[in-house]
Amino acid sequence: MWKLDPAEDGTPWDRLLERADDDNPFQSDAWARYKQRMGWKPQRWTASINGGPVVCCVQLLKKTLPLGRTAIWAPGGPVIGFPETPQADLGTILPEGIRQICRFNRAVYARFYSLQPSTPETHRSFSRVCTVPARRLGSGATVKIDLRRPLEDLLGRMDKKHRYGVRRVGNSELQWAWGTSGTLLADFGRLHAEMAAAKRVSAADAGDLSQLIAAFKEGSRILVGYFEGEPVAACLVLLKGKGSFYWRAATAGKGRELSASYAMIWELLKRLKSEGFERFDFGGILPGLPSAEGINHFKRGFGGTVVEYLGEWEWANPSWIRWGVNAWAAGRRRW
Repeated sequence: MWKLDPAEDGTPWDRLLERADDDNPFQSDAWARYKQRMGWKPQRWTASINGGPVVCCVQLLKKTLPLGRTAIWAPGGPVIGFPETPQADLGTILPEGIRQICRFNRAVYARFYSLQPSTPETHRSFSRVCTVPARRLGSGATVKIDLRRPLEDLLGRMDKKHRYGVRRVGNSELQWAWGTSGTLLADFGRLHAEMAAAKRVSAADAGDLSQLIAAFKEGSRILVGYFEGEPVAACLVLLKGKGSFYWRAATAGKGRELSASYAMIWELLKRLKSEGFERFDFGGILPGLPSAEGINHFKRGFGGTVVEYLGEWEWANPSWIRWGVNAWAAGRRRW
């Protein structure tokens, strides 16, 4: 039922993912190439029924530990949004696959992070062999915007404050640049460093961002807004199939005074729509967390739909290993 995919060429894999409604950049060949530079080794598995179409697949990243054991991390997977999946018994397929993958790799720990919307059925399927981690690496929820809607509809769905922010900054003569050039990357890095210093958090590593863009090539874009020739707001998005995913953003100095982030998101949505993308994933919110209410309000205010992911699940053998992994995860902010 489950089969290891030995192909090194990632093109067929990416095309397979495009058949699923939970296709995402973190299961793509580009993400695998990006993570290989950090010592992760990618591995791909597919599941079908009696040799028929694929109903489930996963690209995992693994690291070798002492004594030949391994640790597994599968961001964005398993992917279970294929047209044929509803006819499959996920309650059997998912537990069987996780056990087979862990045995094959002599894993002591595995964590999966599905971006499929959560349902009682899929939740039960995972719970047969995995548990919900005490500490998550992702948020577990997001805001999605349907870019197939007319621009007038997208603007009309924003709350009053967001529409005002879009129109106010629109009169400030911001100039926008879009692409992956070295200049845009440098300006984005500069803004992120300024923002990080103001908030006393870690800045994005310029070398890491450069490697990410090199791996994704045309599957990434940077949008930078300039006021009087100086960068004031910027964001980086990852692209996969018809979907677009908000990865990092920065607004500093004059950009905060202008509330340029509102105009930036509106410009971003327009550009993504013009290039034929149908979905925009805002990259995570944290409902119910008071310290995150500002960013939650910002993302929800653009009129998208709040979606709770199936999210993160972990497997460990021996079971006590999960406590050490979750202690490490407590200090992490991004996957």
